[in-house]
Parts: sequence; structure tokens; C-alpha cells
Amino acid sequence: MASEIERRLSHLEALEAESIFIIREVVAEFRNPV
Repeated sequence: MASEIERRLSHLEALEAESIFIIREVVAEFRNPV
């Protein structure tokens, strides 16, 4: 049971990290358009 919760949390953390990275990329692109 605990391992299932930990697995879900680590999955959510990975999604969160990826979404933050994407948002930063988008913000950087708007600040400095090519």
C-alpha cells in the first residue's frame, strides 16, 4: 500500500518538474523571441 502511494507521488513529482521546465521554456521564449 505504501509503495503504491510513493509511486504515485514520484510520478506526480516527475510531472510537476516537467511542467515547470516547459513553463520556464515558454516564458524564456516570450522574453527573448528569435
